[in-house]
Amino acid sequence: MAHLDIVRTWKDEEYRLSLSEEQHRRKKMMRFHNSRAKHPWKNVVIGMAVFFSILWGVVQGAAAGSLDFDITLRNVVIRPHVSTNIHLKVFVNGLHPCNGKVILAVHGFAHTAATWEPFAEAIFEENPAGQKVCQIVAIDLPGHGKSSPPTGMLFGDMTLGDYVTVLRNTLERLPGTGLRPQTLLGHSQGGLLIQMAQQALKSQGTDLRQAFGIQHVVLMASVAPQQIPWAFVDSGTAALLLQQFVASDSTLGTYIDIPDAAWPAVFFSNLSGAVVPGAPTPEEVAAQGFNAPEPLLGALELIGASGFVRPSVDARLFDPDAETTLQVVTYEQDTIIRPSESAQLYKYLTGDSSGAGVAEVSGQEAVHDLHMSDPNTLLKQIAGIIKLP
Repeated sequence: MAHLDIVRTWKDEEYRLSLSEEQHRRKKMMRFHNSRAKHPWKNVVIGMAVFFSILWGVVQGAAAGSLDFDITLRNVVIRPHVSTNIHLKVFVNGLHPCNGKVILAVHGFAHTAATWEPFAEAIFEENPAGQKVCQIVAIDLPGHGKSSPPTGMLFGDMTLGDYVTVLRNTLERLPGTGLRPQTLLGHSQGGLLIQMAQQALKSQGTDLRQAFGIQHVVLMASVAPQQIPWAFVDSGTAALLLQQFVASDSTLGTYIDIPDAAWPAVFFSNLSGAVVPGAPTPEEVAAQGFNAPEPLLGALELIGASGFVRPSVDARLFDPDAETTLQVVTYEQDTIIRPSESAQLYKYLTGDSSGAGVAEVSGQEAVHDLHMSDPNTLLKQIAGIIKLP
């Protein structure tokens, strides 16, 4: 069963009343009760005042996002004798409270759970792409955000397969926290991890629907398996970019560390090389905790460099027999994942050549991290094609 860490600290206080003080207090209470008995309408007034006071507090709390909360799953297994503490940020729809309709969001390369907040706020305010969403549960992968690096191995030695194991074990333990997502939402590398999770489950005779009740999968600007050509990698651009950011220390091992100053340019530049409006500043990237390191081995596996091979998955992983629908979102100005690659990915995973489940968001600002820079435009343009949830 999941370990849900909720620590409450109470401060003990002693109240010492002298006999005369206690008698004085009792007299005041007697006068108060007698007054209420003589004037019962005061009870109504008091009750209404309390009600509206509580209601106003709830409205203010919802507006301030105070209904959001955090969960830590302790000792999530990665490998034998290797584990991590996984943090999940739960964004709650305070504007339109509801039950059910839970999305589990998996962040991309060098991202954290915090990067889903702009999207969560937009979809809670209005969701033209589907029904009311009640909660978005955003996972921090190991060593990202508030999740701990692995114990028992160096962070830099983690692979994409380790991430997939963490994702599966998290899905297995989430019901113990009262959260049962019906939709998986993956961005960039996170989309590839979802594909790999489905592949691993299929090889064991099950799938996301049977094992975890996942009814829908939505991939946003998703990395594809090796079966789909990837211009960003095949051109050598990815390797040239990442080699600039290799770092190493005795605690984490060797890893990729994109500086906060470079992070917006990497993920929010359009095809003309301009960083689009709505992109966070380097100062905001640091303050909001959007950036995170990536293990070197996982990064090399992702782009198939230095003797590594990009991950492979079977065709038709999400055909109608899978009972989990698949939809793909792509962006016109994405410099990392091109729209044609996303269309090929959808056809490969579903066997559907019509492209019915692919939505391309157009415009000069439709970049790789559009879910952060302009989530409202994203939701409006995919409405009628993509359903969330």
